Parts: sequence; C-alpha cells; structure tokens
Amino acid sequence: MSWSARATTASARSAIFSPCNSISPHGFAAERQSLRGIRPPFGRLNRYDIPRRTQSVRRIHIFNNLYFRTKRQIGVCIRGIVMIVYHVVTDRPMRVGQTIVFDENNHSGVYQRVVDKIDAVNEIYKNPAHYQADTLEHHTSVALRELAMEEVRKEEYPFYPSRMSCLYVSKTYKEAVQWGDFFSKIGRPTYSIVELDVKGNCFIGDATKCFDGQTDRLINKKLAKLYWENPQSEEHKNKICEMLVDGEITVIAILKEINANI
Repeated sequence: MSWSARATTASARSAIFSPCNSISPHGFAAERQSLRGIRPPFGRLNRYDIPRRTQSVRRIHIFNNLYFRTKRQIGVCIRGIVMIVYHVVTDRPMRVGQTIVFDENNHSGVYQRVVDKIDAVNEIYKNPAHYQADTLEHHTSVALRELAMEEVRKEEYPFYPSRMSCLYVSKTYKEAVQWGDFFSKIGRPTYSIVELDVKGNCFIGDATKCFDGQTDRLINKKLAKLYWENPQSEEHKNKICEMLVDGEITVIAILKEINANI
C-alpha cells in the first residue's frame, strides 16, 4: 500500500485488518501438486515458468511459503513473477490500460520526499544527542526509516523491490477494500480500487515491522533488517501483510470507485 500507511500505529491498523494467513504444513503435498512445473533454482525465478493468468495470488502466496520456508529463508520474495494484485489509488487517479514502471531509474513519490530530507537526516546522524526521535517532524522520521531500509536492502537483499521504487498492493480484493476504508476514514484522498497485472518482483512483508525513524543510524539499520528478514515471533503474531511489487505494472480494471476526501 501507499507509504503513508506505514506512519499509522500498529495498534490502529491491527484493529482494522485481519492477520496474514499462514499455510498449514498439512496442505503442502496438495499445494506442491498444484504448483507442479514451477522449478526455479534458488533466487532465479523466471516469470515465464508460471502461467500468466492461471497463477492466482493465493497460489503465489502458497509458493512463497513452500519454497522460501523450506529453504530456511525468512523473508518472502519472488523474482520475475507475473501476477494479478489489487491497489488502492490515493495519489492520483488511474485509468484502464495505464502502465507504470518501477525500477532503479523510475521511483515512487516516496523517493523524492526522502531526498528532500537528506540534509536533515545527515544533521541528525551528525549530532544525535541534539534530537529526540519522538519529537521529529513526520517526514524526517520517515526519511530516517526509508534510508535505513534502502541501505540494508542494497547490502543484503538487492533483488528485493525497493520501497522507494515500488507500488504497495494487496493480495486480495478484500484486503484492498479494508485499506480503502482505512484511508477514507483518516481523511486521505482515495480514488478507487484497481486490479493490476504485474510483471516484476514481489516482496511480502509485515507492516507492523515498519518503525519510526530513530536518531541512531545503527538502530535504524537493525530495525530495517528485521523488516526485510520478517521473522516469526510472538511480538508480531498479529501481523499485517504488505506487498511490494516493481517492474511493469498495468491497470486492467477499475473495480470500485471510492472518491473520498478529494
């Protein structure tokens, strides 16, 4: 979903969204059978290995659990996937047939907002004792977080989608409706819910692991690593799925007009 949703508290979001569904080990045999024919070597999944429209988001989520967890990978990421997802349109209206590209040369609005705060971030890291994390201006706090997220991603998970060059989406229409209701209630301009065709990379994380930027760079990097690793723990048992996608993204349908707060 859109970046500003990260700024809301985990408790507020947990009151609205249901926890992510996990895959029971007892269902692995049947799911392996349904995914027969997908045989990617680790870290190199070609999008042509998966049928374009027959591969549902549900099966992609199952594949994440089967493949990455059996490989003892904690983070959930697929490279070169072709899939259908859902998105709440908040920044500006989208139209059917519109294609958006996110890659290292094409960034989201988050990128520019972070760049605008680079000087403030450098000043905080230079003199951390002069600042308190809980009194930082909102966009400065976001910049501290997102820069740490990007630094850790480049160092340890370079094939994951960048949070500054991606679109936040939902696995299901139901989840998108929940996000749309949430954005409408907090007063954010919300236009519609669209169905998207994605050809690119996908990361499924936990929004409750997003954090407020701290004045200590090492602490930010530690929290960022926790986000990308996405380990299972009691502290985050009521997790909120967030899905990042990049690559070539095409609007194939407008499913619901919301037009709230515009």
